[in-house]
Amino acid sequence: MRPPRMATAPNPPSSSTRRSHRKSRNGCLQCKQRHMKCDEHRPICVNCSTSGRLCVFSRPALHVVQDRAGHGPSSDSRPSSATAASPASIGSSPRSLGAVIGSTRLDPSSHIPESQAESLPPQLYDLTHLELLHHLETQILRHEAHSLFPDDIDPSCLVDEVIQSAMSAPYLMDELLAFSALHLSVVTPDPSKKKDYHHRASQLQTRALTIFNTERPVVSEKNCMEMLLFSGTLGLHALFDTATFHQDFTEFLEMFIQFLSLHRGICTVTRQTWDIISKSKLRNVVSCMTEVERQDPQFAESPTECDTLLAKIEAARNSFDLATFRACHEAVGWLQWVTRQRRCLKLPLRIHAVMAWPVLISFEYLQALRQRRPEALVILAHWAVFLHYHREFWVFGDSGRVLIESTTKYLGSYWEDWMAWPNLAIEGSS
Repeated sequence: MRPPRMATAPNPPSSSTRRSHRKSRNGCLQCKQRHMKCDEHRPICVNCSTSGRLCVFSRPALHVVQDRAGHGPSSDSRPSSATAASPASIGSSPRSLGAVIGSTRLDPSSHIPESQAESLPPQLYDLTHLELLHHLETQILRHEAHSLFPDDIDPSCLVDEVIQSAMSAPYLMDELLAFSALHLSVVTPDPSKKKDYHHRASQLQTRALTIFNTERPVVSEKNCMEMLLFSGTLGLHALFDTATFHQDFTEFLEMFIQFLSLHRGICTVTRQTWDIISKSKLRNVVSCMTEVERQDPQFAESPTECDTLLAKIEAARNSFDLATFRACHEAVGWLQWVTRQRRCLKLPLRIHAVMAWPVLISFEYLQALRQRRPEALVILAHWAVFLHYHREFWVFGDSGRVLIESTTKYLGSYWEDWMAWPNLAIEGSS
């Protein structure tokens, strides 16, 4: 296996005239780029919370022993005992949405420093929030170009149910407004307004997570609709933030793995109450979400796009431990399933099929990604092709292209044959 790229150690101060400060070796990337001392408070440091910036740590909180084999198909590399307590371990069998969110960088933590608490806006709503609510109602939930739902769903019913749910759950209201601000940051041409909307989105998301973290609601028949809407919107928000982080591949990939863990975990939890939700007024909404998860991959017609990848995984079987081989083989099987679903479903539902893949992959596959196993990275790049195919969906944007190009550069020429289809996909649409 190719070892992960290690960050170079910071150079010592070159001059005694420059005021020295204690380096924070494990600080977040934003503080390092801004040459500020980071308090290393996870998942959001005080500096990033105060400035409304996206806080990302390049080093995990727990040390993970990683394999340092060669560049060819990876040799056996089992997760160390240290990885057992990693954030994704909660995602393997989540019991509550709070536990899933609390295991990722999104959680503002139950302990919020005084300076951070002062930087958060109080839960008051003004004209700017009305603007965001109006945009949510008239554009995101109703406009067919931005819709995630098929034409046969009554938009008025959708808007009424979403707003009614948000009125009884402040954390949902704030996250919906944050999502609206996020969309405005994309469609607004004015650069200064883009920055302002993105800042509002960050603030509102932090406030939503703080409220959620304080309440720690458990999914029940009474609040299942609010939890479903909150988790779904939060997952899309996290993907957008991940997709816009176009810097070092190691940090970009770490954020992507965090997103996969979060999305997989929250969908697993909320699915526990889908029987209740399916009897609600939004049964048509959830039915379109669950429709894409019903068929087992073994019954799917094998699409040609992933046949070559599956054959390569099987040929390299001896280089895997059994659990990792099964995880990668299964992940490719679900890619075949996504391909088949995209051929059969209407356009809005194709996006749900693409977003279903992170829910269907196994915990062992996520571990292989964390270890930077080349085969696992290649599989992720194949999923990124579907993100690229739906790049007109504003949340996806150019995330697929960035992930494919970054993976190709990271793996190098040895894996060029494995990466042939993803690279062909982005070259053919450029």
